Amino acid sequence: MTRRCAAGGLVLTWMLLCAGGGPAASRAQPASPGPRLAGFWSDWLADTGPLLAAEERLYFQILEDDRAREAFVEAFWQSRGTA
Repeated sequence: MTRRCAAGGLVLTWMLLCAGGGPAASRAQPASPGPRLAGFWSDWLADTGPLLAAEERLYFQILEDDRAREAFVEAFWQSRGTA
């Protein structure tokens, strides 16, 4: 595993813990992107789709509010060294 991948995994784990997610939360069925992902967030998800790991995409889709999505995006780019 490269350092970049390891850092990304640590960031994602940290985000899950801060959001109250744990083993039970990670087994929950993710909400499909709907009206709450319209506009900017839908575009961001489409634009970064090729860069997102499957787990990252699912996690992003279940985030409840813009604050959580903004934190995810910041951590996403930091984990890739492009923040």
